[in-house]
Formats: sequence, C-alpha cells, structure tokens
Amino acid sequence: HLNGRFHYDPTPATPLLTGELDGPQLDLRDLIPAFGGAPEPRPRPRDRLLPTREFDIPSLARMNARVAVRLESFTLGTVFLEPLQPLRARIVLQARVLTLDRLQARAARGEVLGSVSLDARLPLPRWTVDLSWSGIDLERFIKARDPYAARVRSATAGKKSRDKAAAAAATGAAPGYIGGTLGGHARLQGRGRSTAAMLASLAGRSQW
Repeated sequence: HLNGRFHYDPTPATPLLTGELDGPQLDLRDLIPAFGGAPEPRPRPRDRLLPTREFDIPSLARMNARVAVRLESFTLGTVFLEPLQPLRARIVLQARVLTLDRLQARAARGEVLGSVSLDARLPLPRWTVDLSWSGIDLERFIKARDPYAARVRSATAGKKSRDKAAAAAATGAAPGYIGGTLGGHARLQGRGRSTAAMLASLAGRSQW
C-alpha cells in the first residue's frame, strides 16, 4: 500500500537515507521492524488499548534520514482509535535523535498539528511531544462502544426514541464511552521503549 522514492548514501561515516514516502495506508505496528523489532500481532477486540512491544532503540544509530511523508490514512496500532486521515509530516533521524515534525493530520473531523521526537542517546530514551489539536469528535475518534448505555437509553426513552435506540444497539451503533469535542495544546516529555511506556510516563504542560 506504500510508494517510496529513496536515495541511500553509504559514503558518510553514518549512512544517509533521503526521499519521500506516500500511499493510501500505513499502520503504526508496521513501523516496528524499521527499529529492529519483530512485527506485533494484530490485536483482538479485548487486547490492550496501547502497543507494549519494545522498539529496538540501538538500531537508530545505524543511519541518518530525511524523509517526507504523505499518507491518506495512518492507523494508530489499535482497533479502538480512528485512523488519522490524511497525514503529512517529515521524518528526520540525526545522531540517534528521531523526529517527526511538520505534522499535519485530520482526525475525527478535527485537526492535529505539531511534532514528536525520540532522543535515543540516553540510557532510557526520552520522548518529547509538542502537539495542538482542535475540533476532534471524541465519540467518533475513540471507537469503543457502550452497549449498556444503549440499553439504558432504550429503556428510558419514549416509544419513538426507544425504537431508534434499540435499532442502533442491534446494528452495533451503541453510543461511545466518551463524547464531546476535543481541542488543546500540549508540550510533554516521557521516557520508555514502547508506545505504552512512553504514554504512561508523559508529564508536562497542556491546555484543553
């Protein structure tokens, strides 16, 4: 599902990869082999929300890179979150510091802008996140459904509304566990060797 135009230069002390990556779809899990890790199994509906498989951090020292990214859909490694559609960014790997900058993506009718970086020069890798987001429909973005709420709504609504709620529950269109529109800005740092560890340790300043 991907197209690439790359140039690999092995002559510097640290080889350099440049080019462009585009295509209709990329899954976050599919990036793990690029860091030397084994592919992560596709999640079942009851699997953990966030990927816990560790990246092979030392592999970031093998080369430097500058790659432009243009994707129509970027799946976030879990069945519970709606993909980013589309996504535009630049990947820069320099001296074991990996940066995703110039990030611009659409998400659940909203927008995400900013950058994410990973500093692999430290014993425990440090992640830095600088993101802003606006207009994100949470019920759509977080795809987990709440069938209990649908049953309660059906039991307490009037006949017309009750029929509508029952029909929604029957087709799997139960309401989400969370709703509303999300907007804000965050500058955060975390440490860890996996997506789950990084997100669990994030600290910093944010505005919602």
